[in-house]
Amino acid sequence: MKKFVNLIFILFSFLATAQQPTHVPSPQNNSPINLNSWFDVIVFIILPISYDCYLFYVAQTS
Repeated sequence: MKKFVNLIFILFSFLATAQQPTHVPSPQNNSPINLNSWFDVIVFIILPISYDCYLFYVAQTS
C-alpha cells in the first residue's frame, strides 16, 4: 500500500509541475477564416471537399 501511495504522489506531483504550452491556439488568439484570401479558400474549403470526393470515388470503385 505504501508503494501505491508513493506512486500516486509521484504522478500527481509531476502533473502539478507540468508546464502549459505557450504557443497552442486558444479561443482568445484565434481568428475566423478570411474568405477574401484565395489561400484560405483553397486550403480550408476546396481541398477538403476534393479530398472527400476522391475518397468517395475510391470507396465506390473498390
